[in-house]
Amino acid sequence: MKNTNSNTAFLRLKRVLLNDKENLPNGLMRVLRADIDGVLSSYFDYPTETLKIEIDLDSSGRYCIRIEAMAERIKTIKVL
Repeated sequence: MKNTNSNTAFLRLKRVLLNDKENLPNGLMRVLRADIDGVLSSYFDYPTETLKIEIDLDSSGRYCIRIEAMAERIKTIKVL
């Protein structure tokens, strides 16, 4: 019985901590989007409205980051 109670408490605490971690800081997505757009637009011609960013947590509390965009062409890169 004691083992079940401690396991339940552990799982409850884990859920609370993951829920707190899931709430991203204010403005993070806006800044992240601007930074990623700056990098991608250096290499690709793409409509910025196609840029999609998703951030999720897995059950271990690690962030899963997915970035997707649809490019029309790759820009010519000048190499020194």
